[in-house]
Amino acid sequence: MAIPEDRLKVWANQGATEGSKNTYTSIKAALDGYSWPEGMKPDIYLQGSYANSTNTRGNSDVDVVAEMTCVYYSNLTEAEKPRVGWIPGRYSFSDFRVHVVTALRSYYGAALVDDAGGKAVRVSAAAGRLNADVLPCVQYKRYDALQVVAEGVTFWNQVNGEQVVNYPRLHIKNGEQKNETERSKGGYKLSLRMFKNARSNIVGESEVLRKRYPSYFVECLLFNVPDHAYLSSYQYTYVTAVEFVSNALSSGAASKFVTQSWQHWLFGSTSVQWSQDHAKDLVVRLEQLWKNG
Repeated sequence: MAIPEDRLKVWANQGATEGSKNTYTSIKAALDGYSWPEGMKPDIYLQGSYANSTNTRGNSDVDVVAEMTCVYYSNLTEAEKPRVGWIPGRYSFSDFRVHVVTALRSYYGAALVDDAGGKAVRVSAAAGRLNADVLPCVQYKRYDALQVVAEGVTFWNQVNGEQVVNYPRLHIKNGEQKNETERSKGGYKLSLRMFKNARSNIVGESEVLRKRYPSYFVECLLFNVPDHAYLSSYQYTYVTAVEFVSNALSSGAASKFVTQSWQHWLFGSTSVQWSQDHAKDLVVRLEQLWKNG
């Protein structure tokens, strides 16, 4: 048996709901309307599945970035900082995060804003608005030989104190490029929705599996599949992509898989990487889903 083409097509075309747009508009209004200290007002934009146009109907959380750009952090050493004209900034990440939480609570009320998470601030859903995770972060610049080679964001986990560096805009840019006519003819993002719906069927109500195969991980995993896999039918894409990932995991080639931002190896032990064992388990489950039709 195999999953019918028409079912895969339905999975591929289940996109955003109106509630996601309303949610982003509301969060932006809450932050834009706040009385920020001079120069601190953040740049506000979407990240995650909604920003990449790869969300599914069951993907109800909207991820919003609140990025402070008046200062930045970097990988420069203390000796290197003066050589690029670096001077201490007026505000720290901690200063900024406090203001983000205050802005959201002033707008929505304390009962709807949960600051207990290590990373994002949770804003609960209300009429016409979905749940939102608002990530307070600061601009980050990665240098090589005293030249900026990539710009992203950084923040500190409020639970364990770990610094995290991500590149949400590069993630979006690279996904858009892979989806272009010259590469996958628009098939990449549609196929990501298909696989994310397949993942939802696998996960079901299991919170363990949901955390083991997060949507972002699935997206980065499939980013490493060659463009030609996305140029034919959905059935062809499903089989070709799963076989490619399976073979790469078996041969060791998957050790060179990257995140969609191209700034991290996909597999490893840091907080922005994942386990190859979990990827192998996901592949087995995708194969079983295919066989069961």
